[in-house]
Amino acid sequence: MKILFIDQYNTIGGGQTVLIQLINISLEKNWEVSLMIPPGGELKSQISSKVKIIPLHGLNLKQKKGLRDYLQLILFTFLFFQYYKVLKNNNLVYVNGPRCFIPVAFVSIFLRTRIIYHIHLLHKGVEKKIISYISKLKNTFRIVVNSEFIYQVQEPTVSRGKLYLLENTLPEKYNKLSFINRFNSEKLNFTIIGRVSEEKGQHLLPSIARQFPDYKFYIIGDKDFASAGYFEKLKEEAPSNMIFCGKSGNIIETINTLRIHISLIPSMVEESFGLVAVESMACSCLTIVSEKGGLSEIAQRTNAITFTSSHDLMHQIRKIANESKEKLAELALQQFTLTKNHYNFEKFRSCFIKLVDQANG
Repeated sequence: MKILFIDQYNTIGGGQTVLIQLINISLEKNWEVSLMIPPGGELKSQISSKVKIIPLHGLNLKQKKGLRDYLQLILFTFLFFQYYKVLKNNNLVYVNGPRCFIPVAFVSIFLRTRIIYHIHLLHKGVEKKIISYISKLKNTFRIVVNSEFIYQVQEPTVSRGKLYLLENTLPEKYNKLSFINRFNSEKLNFTIIGRVSEEKGQHLLPSIARQFPDYKFYIIGDKDFASAGYFEKLKEEAPSNMIFCGKSGNIIETINTLRIHISLIPSMVEESFGLVAVESMACSCLTIVSEKGGLSEIAQRTNAITFTSSHDLMHQIRKIANESKEKLAELALQQFTLTKNHYNFEKFRSCFIKLVDQANG
């Protein structure tokens, strides 16, 4: 079994974390694995030496889409024909980056190789129509989605029988964690983990931090994708108990070092899933999420605390501040247990293997 994975980025985000898991499962099955990604970046260093790396040239996109990116993508679609033989020489092509969907779909018209497209985001408008069209292509085996929420959104437009739910899971190292009672000190430490940008909601934190001067609020993440001025404005508005830590290469270690008690996920947009939320709960942090998209779905399954507005978030934090340490530890343990039970890596592993076996059948 020869399987080629394709990703649009050479850095590590939520989608690439899932990609690493898929590659590791494939290697365990002794499949012959190749990975096509842009040159450079940190992703390559996290991939096993058993994987053949194929440089993907001509795709240097930023996280935020702009006119230049769209024009480059049109050109890249035609340039992608240089990889025709690479795709042809594999039994299965697994496209993990949505900006590679169109180039791969275009080339697939001339191939017999089966293609799987993995969606990690909520797509609307033109993008949703493109995915619908791709699902109708003969060589499109499955459109994979990462949550029940995205499944419901895509189901009406994807060809019948081609939509497949491969729900995100905890990475293996999080599955191995034991519960820690973090609520054994008087002062609470909060965090927001993830890239710093308007849609992730870090701008809600300054006003909250001012209301609770005895607590510390840590921002763990990079500013690479923030719009011009957003990060600087955030720093200007931040009180002294709001601390910027930068990107972490080891979230578990950072949470333990900073003695984090509570993780906030104040997303302003409908997240497709919310990997940071389940990772936080697996780290024994009491977790609060915005009631949007896939985050609401996670909360229903794990009893994560939800909020609907900045005022509601403030209210939830006040409730926590007035709660006993014993009760907070009990809530954190409940979230931890439900998270580990539902987002189990073995369930994810079995679901992926079943998908590939069907494609190879």
